[in-house]
Amino acid sequence: MRRLGAVALAVLLVALVVACGSGSSLASPPPCASPTAAPTPARGARGLDLQYSRTVNDGTKQLAQLLAEFRAAYPDGKFYRENAFRDSFVTYEGNAGCVAANLKALAPVPVRFTDFDKNLKALMADYQAALAAGHDAVAHRNVSSYRDWDQSMDALATRITEAIKTISN
Repeated sequence: MRRLGAVALAVLLVALVVACGSGSSLASPPPCASPTAAPTPARGARGLDLQYSRTVNDGTKQLAQLLAEFRAAYPDGKFYRENAFRDSFVTYEGNAGCVAANLKALAPVPVRFTDFDKNLKALMADYQAALAAGHDAVAHRNVSSYRDWDQSMDALATRITEAIKTISN
């Protein structure tokens, strides 16, 4: 009799877990579209320098804008339980992830920006890792991990801003 009760309890627990779900299902962001072809730069090193720096500046501004828009919709670093929040995060993650991937893949690099480009690639790898950490926090509805992610994005934004300052020198 005791064994039958244990089996019934195990079946009930399995059914409960299946009915409630694991709480970690969250859509993956859609794949990035192929990057659009960059305009052909003016001949010479100066044209390539301008194209590279403009592309980097535009991309990093776009990252900041995407984060600002997401935060405007869901302010104060607060985790929201609604599905709309989760969907919005996936959209933000997908868009920002594509921008970061495109910045990371920039080529060719003007010689004078070689050191900057190494730093940019590392920053974009960190950005992609941060997006993955945010995805994990949202997927698992982990409020403290989400808050940590939100604060880490401020630190990452500061690092990007400081790096961008060096490109104009």
